[in-house]
Amino acid sequence: MTTGLEYWKLLVTPTYGDSLTENDCCFIQRKENVTVENHISQSTAPRPMQVVYNTAQDTCLVCTPTGYFIIVKEELHHLTQLKKIMKTSKKDVNSTYGQPIKTDLETDMSRPSLSEPSNLLLPEQIEILAKHLPPRTVGYLWTLTFSASKHGMSIKTLYRAMADQNSPVLMVIKNSNGEIFGAVASEPFKVQTSYYGTGETFLFTFSPEFKVFKWTKDNMFFIKGDTDSIGFGGGEGAFGLWVDGDLYHGRSHMCKTFGNQPLSREEDFIIQDIEIWTFQ
Repeated sequence: MTTGLEYWKLLVTPTYGDSLTENDCCFIQRKENVTVENHISQSTAPRPMQVVYNTAQDTCLVCTPTGYFIIVKEELHHLTQLKKIMKTSKKDVNSTYGQPIKTDLETDMSRPSLSEPSNLLLPEQIEILAKHLPPRTVGYLWTLTFSASKHGMSIKTLYRAMADQNSPVLMVIKNSNGEIFGAVASEPFKVQTSYYGTGETFLFTFSPEFKVFKWTKDNMFFIKGDTDSIGFGGGEGAFGLWVDGDLYHGRSHMCKTFGNQPLSREEDFIIQDIEIWTFQ
């Protein structure tokens, strides 16, 4: 094992089994120079679920009843790997100490960080949506890449905002009736003569209650980008969701791709605002 390195200890566990949150990872206390061997052999070794930072190597040591796990800085930054380890370790502690542990870990994972507040989505709606996003978005910052209220009602501006993106895209629409709905695209929007995308694409609505419409596998009409519109889904000549080039008029029909109901009460609607989120 490595010796002679300076560690920082995270103060997060007053009792066995307490889980980490993102806030816990912001507050660290300077500790004396120690070694990994010291932590394992001394009576003051970190208890299960405690964490020791190695500032020299930008790694993190997680202590569980079944052993020690090393996490690199990038994984720690997104907390994805850390949360997976903590979730597994919770079972280890339960089996060791015989008492179920209550944890907010699963809830924490559904609360993504946003680059700025959303004007369209409530916090509870963000949590609900996060549970349905493609797994490769987990742990990444939700970045507001385009907002009609900020950047204007222009599909050309929207396409320009997509130019340097390479993550899935969340489109949130608010219509003139105050209804919230939209789509998650497996890749950034672009102009293309044919349909593109994968089965990660889906439609959703919060009006009047949350419903999500995933790929039915009936066809592969996921995303269609033209210079004057963007559409999702298809079959029998109908888009599941369609918006025009001015980002002003929209339409939602039943479609075979997602087996969806119309996302709004009225199939044709007026757009009040649109937000486009990417994951970086």
